[in-house]
Amino acid sequence: MNAELKRTIESLRQSDPGAARSLYQRTKLVCEQVLSDPDFRASIGGLGNEDAMRELNRYVDDAACEFRELRGMFELFPDEEMWVKEGITRLRAMWVKHLREEEKKKREKEGPIRTRRTVKLAEFDALKRKHEAAMNRIDELEAEVAQLRKHL
Repeated sequence: MNAELKRTIESLRQSDPGAARSLYQRTKLVCEQVLSDPDFRASIGGLGNEDAMRELNRYVDDAACEFRELRGMFELFPDEEMWVKEGITRLRAMWVKHLREEEKKKREKEGPIRTRRTVKLAEFDALKRKHEAAMNRIDELEAEVAQLRKHL
């Protein structure tokens, strides 16, 4: 990340720490310019998105949430005036509600969760004995069929 971008983020932070407009502008800058910046990625050793977002928490450490949450809110609510009007706390609550609704829709679409069938050891042993008896009976019948074919 270039020095000018760092200065811009820091000046936004100093101008009105924690204020919705400042937080929106920092979040937008970091989302649109820093997160995908090759220099930034190189400076953190090419880590994945989750690790990169943890690194970016330092630019929003005056907020009551992490950068990954701010990024999610920014993606869902990209309008700066909405951030100012609603405030971060309400915006975050709306974002969380949206995530829960999406998860609920996903679960409904996938259908009921399958439960694992369990069986008691005694029932398993009884079924195993029945299976062995059936296999033995199959062997006996195959032998009997072979005998009958010889006589034909």
